[in-house]
Amino acid sequence: MAVLSNNDKHILATLINPESNLSQRHSNHVEDIESIPGWSHARFDKIKNQELEIMKTIDEECPSDEKLQEAQSKLSQLINQYPDLPSPYINRAQLIRVQIPVQSLFTISYAEESKCILSDLDTGIRIASSSSSSNSASNPNNSRFSSYQTNILATALAHRGLLLLKIADTVRVLDESADKLPILPDRLMNKSPEEVEEMANRDFTAAAKHGNSQAAQWAVQTNPYAKMCGAIVNEAIKKEMDEAGMMCN
Repeated sequence: MAVLSNNDKHILATLINPESNLSQRHSNHVEDIESIPGWSHARFDKIKNQELEIMKTIDEECPSDEKLQEAQSKLSQLINQYPDLPSPYINRAQLIRVQIPVQSLFTISYAEESKCILSDLDTGIRIASSSSSSNSASNPNNSRFSSYQTNILATALAHRGLLLLKIADTVRVLDESADKLPILPDRLMNKSPEEVEEMANRDFTAAAKHGNSQAAQWAVQTNPYAKMCGAIVNEAIKKEMDEAGMMCN
């Protein structure tokens, strides 16, 4: 049975209760629309109920590997039947993620699984934003989102941001060992760690605008300009201390 970290347990809790980490939503969130614009309520409710039944099977503190894999398989079946619904992609990505040790993400041992996580998140984010007026998940200022879309994007963008930070760290500490070579999507292959961190920051910022309070904190912590200013301040303090030390000698 998989030993889940506190963060993994938080991910599973989010799967069961996607609104648990949401604060005030962006002003362009449309409270009175629960489904995807253009979908009939009957069709949306039918499919979402099927998905909810799947997720209920892992609604416990430490679900077994068998339960996680069975839920993942059923989500895959749901995706094959209804490829235009975003939430099964996001939930499948998170189920795959909690079955992989953090240190093993984007390594040869879990190459395909790691790619599947990012691919599912990318697809879910794209579909969730495609019915909005601007078709841009990362620019909610000019979009109108239903509550369903908002919940999906708040969760998925934050999750992808965390994965991007993991990728940035992996690239930064990369050595010559083949087992530690990161297995990355083509779009990230030639990116520097700093560029990947900036991509993560954009995801955190967008997730925060969709109401994810934790992502708002991560956006501040990963803001490249704030980090630059912090480095300047630290250098100024160090210089001041060095000069003070010289004066005392």
